[in-house]
Amino acid sequence: MRKLPLLLFFLNICIFMPVQAAEDMDEKIRAINRPSTSSEVLKQYSTDDNWEVRKAVASRQTTPGHLLIKLASDPEYKVRAAVAHNLRAPRKALLPLINDSSSDVRLALAHCGYTPPDILEKLVNDPNEGVRKQLILNPNLSMRTLRDIAEGKSEHATAASMMLKKREPEE
Repeated sequence: MRKLPLLLFFLNICIFMPVQAAEDMDEKIRAINRPSTSSEVLKQYSTDDNWEVRKAVASRQTTPGHLLIKLASDPEYKVRAAVAHNLRAPRKALLPLINDSSSDVRLALAHCGYTPPDILEKLVNDPNEGVRKQLILNPNLSMRTLRDIAEGKSEHATAASMMLKKREPEE
């Protein structure tokens, strides 16, 4: 007789609780994506235990700057990468991402067409080749920096020269 309550207990722990947690996460993400969601709710979810919920807050274009600044130091690199991709991220949120330990975060920063040119310039000597390659493709990279890369001895000089030709007006 005692085996049935024990079985129900384990079913609850192993099956029903993870399903409930996933449903809670999905509901939170839906709430974050609603246009009517308040800044207070975003603030609450920006500290959620689930990184996917925090990433949804970091991805939202109307997330207040002070929350993006906090999320830029999140322990999960995917949350920090979402901050890098957010076109409304303030400079104060983007600056620490230049030296982020994750190349994926720096790659997101190099990829985003809204990253300010002076921040992009700081990625020119990034240790990750993918970041340096992506940087050359960024339309926000200044012509001066692109020219410097093209004239240098970097392995990306040829690619930078090609981008210069595409971006410079024909004479």
